[in-house]
Formats: sequence, C-alpha cells, structure tokens
Amino acid sequence: MSSVTDYQDALPAQLRQVRALCFDVIGTCFDWHTPVHACLQAHGKQAGLEHIDWSNFAHLWRGTFFRFVKDLTGRNEVAAIADVFRQTLQNVMRGHKISEDVWDVTIQDDLIRSWAMMEPWADTVNGMKCLRDKLVIVALSNGSTMSTISVSRRTGVEWDLLLNSNITGVFKPHPKAYQFALTALDAVKSPEQVAMVAAHAYDLEAAKTHGMKTIYIKRPTEDMDVDVSKQSFDLLIEEGGLGELARRLGCLL
Repeated sequence: MSSVTDYQDALPAQLRQVRALCFDVIGTCFDWHTPVHACLQAHGKQAGLEHIDWSNFAHLWRGTFFRFVKDLTGRNEVAAIADVFRQTLQNVMRGHKISEDVWDVTIQDDLIRSWAMMEPWADTVNGMKCLRDKLVIVALSNGSTMSTISVSRRTGVEWDLLLNSNITGVFKPHPKAYQFALTALDAVKSPEQVAMVAAHAYDLEAAKTHGMKTIYIKRPTEDMDVDVSKQSFDLLIEEGGLGELARRLGCLL
C-alpha cells in the first residue's frame, strides 16, 4: 500500500500542497451536449424545423448562458438558474425565428430539464472515486444544487461538498464564488492548498487571482474557440480526463 509520502512525491511539484479539488461540473465532469442536443432535435422535428443545426443551437445556448452570467457578475447581480436558462433559451430562439407560439412554455420547460439529464464523461466516475480516496472533492458550479444532487445520485458521482450558485449567491467568475470555497475549506490563508479543476479557461483564470492552483481538463464540447496552448495552468490534461488527472496526481498508486 502506498504511503502519504509516496503520494506527495508522485505529485507535480506545483501541486504538492493541494489537499482539495474544486470542480466545475457542467462540461467538465458531465456531458451536457448529448441530452440537450437530443431534446432540441426531437422538439425541432415535431415543429418541422429539421433545417436547423441543433448541435450548433445547443452551443449557442451554452455560449449565451456564459455571456449572461458574466454580465450578471459585472453588475454584481444574481438570478435564479432556471430564469437564466429560460432567458438565454428565448434569446437563441429569437435568433432562429422560433416564436413562443411554436415552442411554448411547456416545451421550453422540457428543454431546460434536459440539462438535468447530463451523463458523466467516460472517465468521470472512476476518476472521481480515485481522486476522492486522497483529496477533498468539491463541486463549485453555476448549476443548481438540486440538479447536481439529482444527476450525481443517478450516475454514481460522489462529492464531499456542493457549492452551487444558489448556495454561494453568485455565478462564477464572481470573486465571491472562489472566496466562498476557500472559506468553506479553511484555506483563505493557504489558497495554494486548493485547486480549481475546469474545462473553461475563464474559470481557471478567475480562480488563479485568488491564489488557487489551476487544472485544465480538455473536453470536446468546451472552449471550442480557445487556444489553450496560449494559456497558463498548473496542469493541463489534454486526454483522459479525470482518470488521467487521478494518475497524474498519484491517486492510482
């Protein structure tokens, strides 16, 4: 059996003090695109809208969500996550000339619920289990707490702590989100003991300003227009996801 010393020696030098990992959830740990795309496609077919590229529509919805919460952060405001999903969906619908007569509230509700049908990436469940054997595992997410609980119970992903937007009171990248996590982990004076793990460069850049370490997980649906080679992270995982992260952090010894 590996000792604590063996584990520490196996870590990349810049991460040897890390004792907790804060994970972005949507996109980093879970594939949101597959269920959302399928739901969009099904409702699009029913409405005779087969000409629309529903994969692109899904990415536009996701991108509009990011911009919306970034604007909220800039104005130091917050909104219910369900309202954000609805307003951003309606924004993309208008861009595709889909009226609310075609996609009414009932259909919009179904589309919003499809986000809760996320499935873990193939490496997530086992990778997370291995990481959790050695480290404290935290969800630091812009999603809702109940949605994270529901998805995690359904898929077998386990957390030590959930810090969702309706708990922190803000959306990332608001500074309060990262400060909240550091406070909860008794790491305000030692932020280098906490690493942010995300498939979004903006999230890691924000975490870095609070002294947190940064681990980038490349995912096919995320940061599609970001050149990560020009970014600076403490660790970059380009293939293998959380399984590879567990290996690199010595959690499979």
